[in-house]
Amino acid sequence: MLFPKELSVTFNAVVEIREWIYFSANNFNGLFKYNKFTSEMIHLGIFKDEPVLLCNIHQKAFLWNGKIIFVPLTGKNIAIFDLETEEIEYIRLFDQDNTTGVDCTLYGDVLWIIYSKDDHFVVKYNLKDHECIHIKKPEAQLYNISARNCATKFFCKGAVYERYLYAPVWNSNQVVRFDMGSEEYQFINTEINNLLITSIAVDNNFIYLSNQNDHTIYRYDINKASVDTYVCEVEYKSKKRIVYPIIVSTDKGILFFAQDTNSILCIENGKVISFCEYPEEFRMIDSDVRKNWRRFFSYDHRDGKIIVYPYSTNMELIVDTKSRTCGYNRIIYDRNYIEKLFDTVYKRAYFTEGIEKKIFNENDIFGLKDFITEIGH
Repeated sequence: MLFPKELSVTFNAVVEIREWIYFSANNFNGLFKYNKFTSEMIHLGIFKDEPVLLCNIHQKAFLWNGKIIFVPLTGKNIAIFDLETEEIEYIRLFDQDNTTGVDCTLYGDVLWIIYSKDDHFVVKYNLKDHECIHIKKPEAQLYNISARNCATKFFCKGAVYERYLYAPVWNSNQVVRFDMGSEEYQFINTEINNLLITSIAVDNNFIYLSNQNDHTIYRYDINKASVDTYVCEVEYKSKKRIVYPIIVSTDKGILFFAQDTNSILCIENGKVISFCEYPEEFRMIDSDVRKNWRRFFSYDHRDGKIIVYPYSTNMELIVDTKSRTCGYNRIIYDRNYIEKLFDTVYKRAYFTEGIEKKIFNENDIFGLKDFITEIGH
């Protein structure tokens, strides 16, 4: 039985190995593996030092030397899961807890992590020799006025092209291009008026940007410092805060995964039009448990296909760029399994955290339904 209205399967950090999907649950603390062919779900453990009720513990995962590297978003640690022993090693990067990752990439043996706040910038962590380097943050005057006094400097996911990591500056029309070879960076001022960047893709010398304020796509030419504008021709349902959460560069062009349309979009003949429709079953699902804020977050691009992982939709979307079709795999929690898991693994920790957070009192009676309600907020 599906669990979409009570406990959505949702994750950002995921690695697929043959028929198995390994993921860190997004709406509570849990490491799982899921068989795409048999629908078998196996709980592999919880991440230590992280609350049971913490959302978005990890932002992304990478396969490296027989291990899965889970990179923190709101979590405290890098978690390294050994596929052979099924043990987890933890790497603490900061002494304080109030750190939030925004995006990351694995470049050889080196993990690069972008952080949101002004007191951090980029962290370089070598997985082989365990060396950790904190890249010095940019001088305040490099940011434009709208971003200069804002504590959150980076918020949206970035883009990687060749050896460069591109990070949009939040509340701004600027992009920081970070060279992972020289460890130097430069600020790109797009000079686009009223632009608040919400997503980015890079292809050759072009930066594709979406805007929080409208459905327009902008293409910035790095060499010429010029801008092309593409108007969306597809009907949309409403005005969302982030219209295009994901932009993907493919061999068939740039694709846009829109919040509130029934299709994936592309640029053809100077306009943003439909590339292919989402499956009907996907369109029927409400976008997201957190007040419909966004239904796309994490994806992988390989072998001519884009795999978009479920963000409170219970579906993994599979886009074939050659045939211009979109299919899906349904990912479910078995009700009996999750009830048993709650009783044996989560109940005691949930009780302790619930008392601390004043969700309920010590004499209250609580159960799985209360747990599901809490993590669904």
